[in-house]
Amino acid sequence: MDQQKVPTASPGPNEQGSTLSIRIPVELRERLDRARWQFSDPGAEPLSISEVARRLLESGAQHPRLEHLAEIALLREQPTKALLRMRRKWEDDQEFSRSEWELLARYAEKGCEQHGFSSDSELPIRESFAQVLEAFLAVWSLRSGANPQLDRFYRCHLTFSGSERRTLAEVVQSIIVDLRESSGATRPLYAARILTVALDQEHLERGANVHRALRPFLPCLYRLAARGHWLTEQRPIRRERRLGAAPEWVPIFVPDVTADDFALSTVINPDEGDLYMDLKLSRVSFWLGPYPHIREFTKMIADLAPGRCWRGRYFKAGEEPGDVRKSGESVFQLNRVWVWLTPKERAAVESLFKQAMQLPQLQTTFAELELEYGEV
Repeated sequence: MDQQKVPTASPGPNEQGSTLSIRIPVELRERLDRARWQFSDPGAEPLSISEVARRLLESGAQHPRLEHLAEIALLREQPTKALLRMRRKWEDDQEFSRSEWELLARYAEKGCEQHGFSSDSELPIRESFAQVLEAFLAVWSLRSGANPQLDRFYRCHLTFSGSERRTLAEVVQSIIVDLRESSGATRPLYAARILTVALDQEHLERGANVHRALRPFLPCLYRLAARGHWLTEQRPIRRERRLGAAPEWVPIFVPDVTADDFALSTVINPDEGDLYMDLKLSRVSFWLGPYPHIREFTKMIADLAPGRCWRGRYFKAGEEPGDVRKSGESVFQLNRVWVWLTPKERAAVESLFKQAMQLPQLQTTFAELELEYGEV
């Protein structure tokens, strides 16, 4: 991990001591940089990073900021276990600590800002970004006083126009309305980042209940955090299972679906509870899985426009003169094998996956996999 050297402030003329220099991770240095605004007096110049570090060290372990930094550091050492523990608390209707909410927001941040499938920038849906911004406003409304420096940070990380005549709340609300009423491709990528900073830096009213304010947005935030966890950790947020004991969401039987001469069979691994599909194309068949692979393939088949290429994590596709046998055919790479499909055949494959996604026997399975992998 990259580290930087941060000197603490030297003692005054009447103090005993010596200058201390310590090396800290760049990420912690960035947190100290943001903390300058919290420790500084309103309207005054922000403190230096070394002064913030000195105050935290002098305050001892009972300082609430130091306790918060210690708790979030412990949570981030084992994020999968922390997120699983939060899911159990969610199911038992127990409250999350502010640090747990911050961890959730940090992984939601990764889920919002990182591309999923390909260079085509497959991102979470617009409604998810709208709910993240509503969650931000819920936390922001709990703060004990104005903080112009943080407000400037929030504004700088949002895309908007005419903001100089509107309050921050009005700006955020206008973006939420646009997300829900427009069908454009633009999304506020840093929405979860400003939520993370609000949870990390804002002074909240005494007795403010962060959990109560954010509870309505928990399903959305957890799915985004699961997505961020998958993209960064490359493993699902999955409970440990006894070998041979099928999870309760694994159906006993899933019927095949057909379209023209093609068929699609679904299998769920009883040990891990993950999804696999056997795509039968005339004389050849391809296994697809686990769940993120199937989601990418479904998206690729449905969205790939004529004349464009798809370069995803798991699949490749395109329509280029050198790759097609006949005009109008689409070419896809499945398990390292190139397959050409006529428009009719491609429509049949798309129909297969639409049918499978609507099977009643799979709805509970899909709901579970969305919590394990997130919005992929």
